[in-house]
Amino acid sequence: MDANAPVVSILLPTDSLATVRSVLAEFRTQAGSERVELVLTVPRGTAVAGDEPELEGFGSVQIVEVEQAWNVPAARARAIRAARAPLVVFAETHSYPRPGYLQALVSAHENPWAVVGPVITNANPQSLVSWACLLLDYGPWLDRAERGPHDDVPGHNAAYKRDVLTALGARLDELVAADNLMHAELRAAGHELAMEPDAVVEHLNVSRFSAAMRERFEAGRNFAAIRARQWPRSRGLAYALGSPLIPIVRLRRALAHIRRVARSSELLPQLLPVLSAALVVSAAGEALGYAFRTPGNDALLFDLEMHKMRYLRRSDQELWERRDA
Repeated sequence: MDANAPVVSILLPTDSLATVRSVLAEFRTQAGSERVELVLTVPRGTAVAGDEPELEGFGSVQIVEVEQAWNVPAARARAIRAARAPLVVFAETHSYPRPGYLQALVSAHENPWAVVGPVITNANPQSLVSWACLLLDYGPWLDRAERGPHDDVPGHNAAYKRDVLTALGARLDELVAADNLMHAELRAAGHELAMEPDAVVEHLNVSRFSAAMRERFEAGRNFAAIRARQWPRSRGLAYALGSPLIPIVRLRRALAHIRRVARSSELLPQLLPVLSAALVVSAAGEALGYAFRTPGNDALLFDLEMHKMRYLRRSDQELWERRDA
């Protein structure tokens, strides 16, 4: 094996270097960054040469141009196929790895796991809206997790064996849009998923109430439309009719997850109204997606994915501006 070959490829969709400057700074400080390949996917024509100061400190850099900036799943699929390392990580513009994160994921992949997921923590924990969003997206993996096999892991910020993903062939382009559906496909093929508690990521979340409700609705609609794409119309309609039950089921799960957090006794009474509203709005989006198979608002979801800072309440923005200064 080439001693200079990358061990892991960081896949990071973005619309500009400015958008990912703070995240790249965190990855540069990771132990072993000299064996990391950074794969940036950018809109065609974006002025990124690959030798900018923000990109220094990595073993190698690839710039992959895509036609549709807002299509993050398609960008990730392109990046997976372009990557040269045996492991790939789905990085995000708003997720910040703690020291030791990459090393822990790479070490865990000495086992036969197809996917190794990190523990998720709240990067803006002062906001109840932030907690509600984080619970709905990452509840099972908040703050701590046992090392070893798990039924599911967070898809974003996890490390995948690249050959397992490329073996999905044309299905990769569809499945990469919904992590839990892709993981179900991998499990059905006999692959195992695992958690690594020494790999920790701080996740920045929407904290403005109106923006959070829009995000929940569009994300719910997107998930249901993808899930129901190959179903008979009657099955989609049945799920749409049953969607009022979704908030009840998901609330019970969310409450179990929040009880593992150190501040649970303080958060729970205040969090219930915000969490309940988010669940109802999400279920409404799912009902629409199941019934009509119409995807979410791609432009909005892209902006939420790329520019989380725009959707923070003012106090959170000020904290993060000071952190990045």
